[in-house]
Amino acid sequence: MQEFSPYQTYQNTLRRWWLAVLCVTLGGVLGLILHTFRPALYEAQSLLIASMNFPPNEYYSQFEEDYAFNVAATHISPLAISANLLPALQSQGFDITYEDFIRQASVERKQSAWALRFQSPDSNLAPAVVELWVEQAYEKLAGFSDHSIQAQSYYSQLSFLNACYRYALISNTGILNLPPDYQGVCNYSSLERIHAEQVSIARLFAGELRLSRGINPYFVVDIPDTGGIQVYRTAYDRNLMVLAGALVGLVTGIWLTNLGVFGKGRRG
Repeated sequence: MQEFSPYQTYQNTLRRWWLAVLCVTLGGVLGLILHTFRPALYEAQSLLIASMNFPPNEYYSQFEEDYAFNVAATHISPLAISANLLPALQSQGFDITYEDFIRQASVERKQSAWALRFQSPDSNLAPAVVELWVEQAYEKLAGFSDHSIQAQSYYSQLSFLNACYRYALISNTGILNLPPDYQGVCNYSSLERIHAEQVSIARLFAGELRLSRGINPYFVVDIPDTGGIQVYRTAYDRNLMVLAGALVGLVTGIWLTNLGVFGKGRRG
């Protein structure tokens, strides 16, 4: 048997290029035909809008804004939302497992919005998952945001109390000499009362900060009024099957154009 020669194979394929092209075309068409026999897959999508209300006379860097969005995204990811979402779906009569949800759900950020998507062969399950997902994600982030705003309020109170405490330290015992801006705020007669209020507000601040789960107090989330849930049939893996068929056709075409060239034996 003759030794395999890449150069000879290349030359033979060029001489019969039409055969190789024909095999590639037929392979791609065959892959497309096979794809039509696969079961239909439906994808549902809905948007969740998010934005940053910058504080007066301040701004956030791009890094800080991205960080706020990334923290929020972790709370609405499939992994984080599944604990509450799946029991609610199952109570509505849908048969969905944790593994199926994690595999078929996805979140994609689009500038100031998230696209929540879910794929399923069941055309009724896909929109039901996304609809409930958006509702729970909104309620979850809105709740965290309320705690974050309350934590910020307690932090402002602590800042005033700390200033009051410093003025009280430099004042005579029992007499608080406060500037006009603090006279309406520092309504306390002694250091002990200020310290007790500091401890009380600090505990409230720590509790609200923990419940905010890292959400920025200026982070705002909303559900769009228009658009709703989009459901469409996907052509999943169609391109891959066409490509696979074309590659098989290419290999077959190269084999056919060189058929018999290296298969002839030598007589001694």
